[in-house]
Amino acid sequence: MPVDHDVLVSGAGIGGLTLALALHAAGIRAAVVEAADLPLPAGTGVSLPPSAVAELTALGLGEMLARHAVAPAVLSHYDRHGCHLWSEPRGLGLGHPVPQYSIHRAALQDLLLQAVRARLGADAVRTSTAVVRFHQSESEGVGVTLRGGGRVRTETALALIGADGLRSAVRAGLHPGEAPPGWSGVWLWRGLVPWQPVLGGRTVVVAGGGGVRLHVHPVSYPYDNGPQPPYGYGNGPGAPYPGGPYRDASLPRRGQALLHWTASVRLDPEALPGGAGAADWNRRGRLAEVLPHYAGWRIGDLDVPALLAATPRIHGSPLVGRAPLR
Repeated sequence: MPVDHDVLVSGAGIGGLTLALALHAAGIRAAVVEAADLPLPAGTGVSLPPSAVAELTALGLGEMLARHAVAPAVLSHYDRHGCHLWSEPRGLGLGHPVPQYSIHRAALQDLLLQAVRARLGADAVRTSTAVVRFHQSESEGVGVTLRGGGRVRTETALALIGADGLRSAVRAGLHPGEAPPGWSGVWLWRGLVPWQPVLGGRTVVVAGGGGVRLHVHPVSYPYDNGPQPPYGYGNGPGAPYPGGPYRDASLPRRGQALLHWTASVRLDPEALPGGAGAADWNRRGRLAEVLPHYAGWRIGDLDVPALLAATPRIHGSPLVGRAPLR
C-alpha cells in the first residue's frame, strides 16, 4: 500500500529540522509538522559544541554557521567572588577539526528551516499542524491523525519520529500514563542583552558556587555600523541574517555585542508553597526574582547586576526532567 511519507517528523525545532536534512541526505523522503505557527518560538542563545558543528557541517551548513555565529576562543571559570579559577581553549584551539559556536537560537532555527525548504521543498514543513494520535500496523506503517488548518485528517508514513519537545504527543502515545516531568529543585533564568564585549569578546564565562551559577557567552561579534539589523552578526559588518523578526532583545548599537546569559539557582522547595509550576521556556521572569542572588557579582570587566538589569526580556522556568525509559 502506498504511503504519504517515508518518515514523518513531529516538531520543527533544532532536532526535528536537522533530522529532516539528515534523512534527505540519506535519500529518505521526510516531511515535518509543527504545532506552532510562524514565526517559530525564538528562545535565547545556543552553544554548539564541535560534535554538533561537525554534524551540521556534514549537512552543508558550515559556511552559514561561520557567517552568523560566534566561535568562542576560551572557556573561563570563576568563583562567585570573581576570582579566576581556570581556563581552557575552545573548538579549534582545543584540537577539534571544527570550531565551537554560539548563536541566537532563532537564527539557528531559521537557518535550518530555510535549508529544509530549499532542499526538501517549500511544503516540507507545515506549521500550525499537530499530531493528535497515531496507530501502527505491520503491513501499512503508521497512520497519523493531524489537526491543522481547521480540519483533522490522517496521513500515512513508514515511520513517525517524535521531536516535539517536553510535552511530546508521540512519546505520550507510546508511553501512556507516564508521570509528568519532575522539578530538579533548580530554577533557570535566561536573557539576551546588548552589551559591550567582555573578557575580550570571545570568552564563555562560567561562575558560581553554593548552588548559584552563571553562564555568559556572546552570540554576536561587536557591531560596527550603527543599529543592528535583525539577527545579523556574521564575522564583520554588513552580514545581517535575513531571517524573521528580532523578537527577544533590543538591537545592539555600535561597539556592542549580544550576550546570552543563563542564571541557575537551587531553591528550597518549601520556598515555593504553590510548587514550581509547569516548565515553559517562553515564561516571563522578573528581575526582582533573579537579581538578589547576584548582588555584588563582578567578573573581570563584567558587572553582573548591571547586565541582568539591562536585559529587555527575562525568561524564567523550573529545570525539569523525566526518568529514563526502560
